[in-house]
Amino acid sequence: MNGSIVALTPQKVVRTKAQFKKNPIDFDVLTDFENASAGELGIRFQMPDYLVELYKNFGLDFPTFHGESTWTLPMPARIVVSADGIVRDVEANADYSYRPEPTTTLEILTSTC
Repeated sequence: MNGSIVALTPQKVVRTKAQFKKNPIDFDVLTDFENASAGELGIRFQMPDYLVELYKNFGLDFPTFHGESTWTLPMPARIVVSADGIVRDVEANADYSYRPEPTTTLEILTSTC
């Protein structure tokens, strides 16, 4: 297998660094300011009002965490791109509580890259 794992997050860099000091990871995390890349990929969604209010009631202030005020989030997604730039696999889910299975990601990387 020849590949890299990279994560995108709309969080500000300072918040991401603090999070990964507590829970270190072995791959790069890039900041997707204003969810611009997620928007271009068609995986950004506008949080509904009831969810915005729920998060506010829990003290989660996404505009402060993200540095912008849209209350948008990226869908959990996996996009596998081979070294030659060909998209080999895509999985995205509108259910923000769902995450692509890591073992499936490794299988795809092994078989396609």
